[in-house]
Amino acid sequence: MNIQDYSEQEKAFLAGTVKLLVMTHGGITEEELEDLERLTRAISFDDFGNYLEQFEGQVRDMEGYWEMAGKISRPLVQDDILEVLTELSLQEGFSSDTEQKLIDDLRGFWESA
Repeated sequence: MNIQDYSEQEKAFLAGTVKLLVMTHGGITEEELEDLERLTRAISFDDFGNYLEQFEGQVRDMEGYWEMAGKISRPLVQDDILEVLTELSLQEGFSSDTEQKLIDDLRGFWESA
């Protein structure tokens, strides 16, 4: 599915989840920032920053995060988001435990909905 076919909320959720994944180990390195820029270019997510701001304005805590995740109901979008997260987590050749936990938790959340 093309990112341009996502709703505003789906784009905001993707942006916020990408940031959450990158920040799972406490911060972002220059290399991770470059990986993120490459990824956003590869999926034509040119307005990533705007949607990240939208996400941060709506989601204040993990309870809000899961509430927003519950509103992402299209299976193709869910699959795309999980694929983007997996790809980003593998940029260093492997996923960290915290990155993989976020991906697994999100997958499990959507599968149980």
